[in-house]
This record gives sequence, structure tokens and C-alpha cells, in this order.
Amino acid sequence: MQKILIVDDSEINREILAAMLEKTYEIDMAKDGQEAIEILEKKWKTYQIVLLDLNMPVMNGYEVLKVMEEKQWLDSLPVICISAETSEASIGKAYELGATDYFTRPFDTAVVLRRVHNTIALYAKASSSLHDAMEMLSGIFYRIIKINLSTDTYRTLKNISDDFRSPLDGIKSISQRLMQYGEEYVHEEDQEAFLEFCDSENLRKNFSEEDTERISMSYRCRNGQEFRWVSMEIIKSTEYAKDNEVVVLYLRDINTDYLKQLDMVLSRSKGFVGMVNVNVTDGTCKSGSSSLKNLELQEEDRTLDQYINRISTSIPQEDGRRSFTENFSRKHMLDSFEKGHTVIQENYPVYSTENHRPQLYCVTAEMVRNAFFGQIEAILYFTNITEKYLEEKMPQILYQKSYERIAVIDLKRRKIAISSAKVFDFSESLDQELDYEQYLKKAVQNSVPEEEKAQFENHTRLDNIKRELDLKGRYSFSTHQINKDGEKCLINYTYLLQYIYG
Repeated sequence: MQKILIVDDSEINREILAAMLEKTYEIDMAKDGQEAIEILEKKWKTYQIVLLDLNMPVMNGYEVLKVMEEKQWLDSLPVICISAETSEASIGKAYELGATDYFTRPFDTAVVLRRVHNTIALYAKASSSLHDAMEMLSGIFYRIIKINLSTDTYRTLKNISDDFRSPLDGIKSISQRLMQYGEEYVHEEDQEAFLEFCDSENLRKNFSEEDTERISMSYRCRNGQEFRWVSMEIIKSTEYAKDNEVVVLYLRDINTDYLKQLDMVLSRSKGFVGMVNVNVTDGTCKSGSSSLKNLELQEEDRTLDQYINRISTSIPQEDGRRSFTENFSRKHMLDSFEKGHTVIQENYPVYSTENHRPQLYCVTAEMVRNAFFGQIEAILYFTNITEKYLEEKMPQILYQKSYERIAVIDLKRRKIAISSAKVFDFSESLDQELDYEQYLKKAVQNSVPEEEKAQFENHTRLDNIKRELDLKGRYSFSTHQINKDGEKCLINYTYLLQYIYG
């Protein structure tokens, strides 16, 4: 049997209405607005309609309507207001606050029954249509939330994900809820954009423009132990008005769409000299091709780690080999993917079997989850950036003066390559490059006077060099050094900014 809640401070009025309706409906009663709200808090979904007196002590009917609107109960629970007043102001105020119908005392039994029946039937039809729409949308969106920007409230229409229920259930304000959701579930690299997008003032500003019907953004959201790409779409509701800014928020998983991006990898990596397709989940190399023999997949490369270990033997420096095997190991790739980092990219000098001279390669791994099998897949490719990394010769300005030594400092890789030749051979220097901090420590220890060591270390710190070059494009200083004959001499250091690939 359908249920009705009658709210009236007059016991006689409650009994009169109950007598008219009890043969058809199950009746509950409340003696004032506060008691009605307490009842509705617990079981508002069990009622088909509320008959609400407007003039009551403690909390009147207008106040009850405001609370029901804030809690978005009025979306699916109709209210018929009851009053002895017949003024247009009183009736108009009730309708403005969300009442479905209005009738005055004394009651006519036939009119009351007909209007209650018609109102319940109308809402049931609307709810059925909404349910059908939700079912249709369920295949696309896993969460649908109806938001009133005016009151900063919301109602969840559909939710199949735990991350928006707990521990955020107690929050009634949509702006607070989205803020906490962003801080707890959104990837740290996307949090700033997410919070800016979801800011209530930003949403109101966007939808206040008449031609704006829809806004959207994509971000990475935690799903269990990993991050997945999610699309948030917010659409202006048909009931949207200046004083009732109702919008609907839709969330859908778009991580599978990112699989399509793997098809674009080859076009983005034109000029690659080697490429391997990897199943990161089980750590196997599936296929590969290369224009260089030492980068080709070989019979012994049954796993990703075996392939990476073999390639690492072609890297000249020990720390470079260690860094390469760590960064592109199966474990590190899986850990990176779990943290939401789908691309790993580093530069390494690698010996070429063709000319036995090291070339600088940009090594890139791009990862996605295969939606069908649920496994993480990647394309690992090598791009030769030797020529782009530096011009074949150093800038002509270097040769306008007589420099004792020329060095290239790689600020990103924290390496230094030194040459005493007039023409700098970059390819050869890759074989001889040193860790910058280790080189600097040795230089300070062996050739800088004790009283100038602190100043020299400050001048040659990489962060200081980068800051000065970013500001001026050129940086120089002079210091005393002790030459091989034990004599103190004044040395000038000049740094020039050279933009490089990667």
C-alpha cells in the first residue's frame, strides 16, 4: 500500500485527512515541521506524497519546503500544501519553494482523493522515466549526481563506485565533498586543475553564461591500487534557473580510450632506431624491430628485464648502466603505472655496433592497461638524438677566444664532458663524460686554494649555473687555481646557454 505523511499541528485536521485517505493509503502523521523532517530523514523514500500544513509552530511549512529542497527530496517526493489562506502571495510562495499542489480548507473528500491520486501517478511516471534514463546511462556513466549550485547541495542518482561513498558520506555540501574527493582520490599531478574546475564559484560563473550547456575535464582517479583516467561532464539541467542552478554531474571511465593512443606512438616517435612491444604485467617482450643490431630483440631476451640488462652493457658509464636497468625494469614500470605515471623517459649514451662510437638515445616507455585482458602493456622505443642534442660543433663564440678547455655540462643528466681540443667532438665525449658532482669535488680538492673553495663551490653549483643562465644566457666568474707546477693563477670560467633536445 502506498504511504502518505500528513503534517499538521491540529490533531482534528490530521484525523479528518486520515479518515478521507486511510482506505486507499497507509498514513503516518507529524504534529509540526520539525517532527516531519525527523521522520523524513529516516524514511523519506518510503512515502509517495506529503500533505503539509503551512501555518505551524516550531517549524512552519515554508521552512519544511526549504529543507526538503536543500536535501533534494522534492525531486521525487511531491508535496501538497494545506492552508486556510487563499492569498496569491501565500500560494505563490509555496509553489516557489517547490510545492506540487495547494488546496484550502474546508476539505472536499472527492477533490482531495483525486488530486492526491493524480499527483502520485504523475510523479510515479516521472520517476519511471528517470529510472529508465538511469538504466540507459548506466552503461556509459558509473556515477551521476544532481547538484544545486545555488544551495551547494547534491543528490546521488547513480553510484557503483565506493570511492565517493566512504569516507565522505557525512558531507552535505557538494563543494566540500568535491574538494575532499580531489585531495583523497585524484592524482597529485591533476589535483590543482581538478579543484580549480570544481570550485563552486567557477561552476556558477561557467553556467551563468547562456550559451554554456556543458563543461568537462579529464583526470586520473584512484581505483583500488592504481589510477585510471576519468571524464567528468557537468550538464545544465532542463530545470536550471538563475535562482535554482541545477546541473547534473556525470563520471565515466575513459582509461580504455587511452589504448588508442598507442596507435599514435609510432607517429610521435618518428626517427626511432628501435622499438619493442612489452607486456609489463607478465614481464615479457612480445615483438620488436630495430635498424641497429644491438637494439634488436634476440633469442635470449625472453623477458623485459633480460632485454634491458643486455642493452645496458652498451652504456659506457657504470652509473648510467645502473640507472637504465632500474628505470626500465619491470618492477619500476609497474610501480610507476600504479602511481599514475604512464610515461618513463630518460637520455643515455649507448655504443653503436655499427661504428663503435657512443650515440645519445632518448629511451621512452609508454604504458596503458589493456581493457580486454586487464594487463599493462607498453611500447619501449629508442630515438637517436645525438645530432639534435648539440650541433656538430660548439657555437662559434667559443672559438673567438683562446680557451684552455671546453666542457659540456648536461644539467638534466648532471654530467660533464671535457675536451682540450679546439673542435669539440661530442660523440667522443660521451665515452668520457663524468658525474658532475664527483668531478667538481675532485677539482676543488686538487686545484682550488683553501680560502676560495667555498666561493668556488657556490659559483659552480648546478642550480646556481642554471639560474644565472636562465636570467642572462651567459654567466662568468674568476677564481684562483693552482696549476700543475704548483703556481697560483687566475682562471676565468664562462658558461653559455645552449638549448638541447629533451
